[in-house]
Amino acid sequence: MPHSYDYRRSITTEADLQKDRPYRNGYDIDGLMQTCLEDGTNFDTDPDTGIMSSFLTHPDIEMYMGTKMQQMGVTCVDCHMTQSTDSSSGIAYTNHNATQSPLENPDALSKCLTCHKSQGVNSTDEMVSFVRGKQATVAAEQASMEAKEAQFLQKLTDVIKGNTKDTATLEQAKTLYAKVTWYDCVLVSGPDEQPGAKVAMMDAESIVSKADQMCDEGLALLA
Repeated sequence: MPHSYDYRRSITTEADLQKDRPYRNGYDIDGLMQTCLEDGTNFDTDPDTGIMSSFLTHPDIEMYMGTKMQQMGVTCVDCHMTQSTDSSSGIAYTNHNATQSPLENPDALSKCLTCHKSQGVNSTDEMVSFVRGKQATVAAEQASMEAKEAQFLQKLTDVIKGNTKDTATLEQAKTLYAKVTWYDCVLVSGPDEQPGAKVAMMDAESIVSKADQMCDEGLALLA
């Protein structure tokens, strides 16, 4: 059962639980999105326009599935619960400060370097700069995409109210817009997180790119 999805509202009996299949289309971002669209979960629908928008919150674990990091065998524990050594006793232990950013943990950063040295990142300070740079890039790309997303929503609303497109075109545009909102929610996986914060946990640049392309496609449909 995905912890960040809305299936719990529809599960009230053991029979409901047994027939629930939230992963039937896969564990990846697109598979989970397709299931939620089919089941009408994790999307709100505006009663006046019929426009759907996602309300995903904190989908960290699910969104990690299928990423480059996951495919390489890197787990959450590798970065967030690294092996550390007590400075006074010399005893090795597992760091259980799992909510701390790996960028604030020298042992975690050293673990990152085992792979990222191949990209020319040679120190923990360089590792922090490398990640911060990626975060800034994604944040800027996301801001640009969200401006286009707002334009898409306004155009879609105007076209629906003006009844200037056929039903098939409107339904296609609505589906595209719903998917854009899903990707946008995925990129900001917690209410207090900064844009780009989870760049190491998901293929953020790819997600932004797909959302941006869908905005372009939707706006072209409605032109």
